[in-house]
Amino acid sequence: MKPLISPPFGNWISHPRCTRVLGSFTWKRRRGLVYHTLRSFRPTAGGWVNHIGLRNPGLRTVRIDTRHVYSLAGLEDGDWEEMLPHCPVGTTIELNLSCPNVHEYGIPFGLLQRYCRRYNVIAKLPPTAAIDDMAAMCIEAGAWYLHCSNTLPIEHGGESGRRLFDVNLPIVERLAGRYPTQIIAGGGIYHATNVAWYRQAGATQFSLATVWLTPWRVRGILDAIDGGG
Repeated sequence: MKPLISPPFGNWISHPRCTRVLGSFTWKRRRGLVYHTLRSFRPTAGGWVNHIGLRNPGLRTVRIDTRHVYSLAGLEDGDWEEMLPHCPVGTTIELNLSCPNVHEYGIPFGLLQRYCRRYNVIAKLPPTAAIDDMAAMCIEAGAWYLHCSNTLPIEHGGESGRRLFDVNLPIVERLAGRYPTQIIAGGGIYHATNVAWYRQAGATQFSLATVWLTPWRVRGILDAIDGGG
């Protein structure tokens, strides 16, 4: 699998060496993407903070192109059930189980199994104490990959960058020891050295997000991913 371009950047950016992840989509429309992006997206020491909150047009308006990955988030009762049949069988789906910009939510185990039987499922997990139990549940249900991880929960949203990398690295190492070849590392990948550290910890796939705000860094990162450096 090519490196992933995580949302929201995957909605806007295409690169021949990467796979776009579109979304994250809820079932119903959530208005205010531009407003909440301008209001809350801010630099912080070694990274970025946002409180966008999964603003999107709603999955039911989206025509699925199986060349891409689609990130889904069920926020209201019945959302996961409504979204389940929307995409063609065999589509690669990322289940966003961990966005810190909306209320806490999850997915019932039986329904997760149904997603895993229908799709190639990537489970995007939170960098919190809940991650070990969530990872075990997702693997038992049949998830294809574990994406470690979503943004770091803070008081005013989610933080990406250096602090997330520091929190994420031991998580990747721990989960890769249990589930080798099934870990996607994402969070704070701004340099080739971040790729090397994640790979040494056991990650076999990678996801890029806020580094796209400094695109001159991307080529060296992709070279490191492709070259095993």
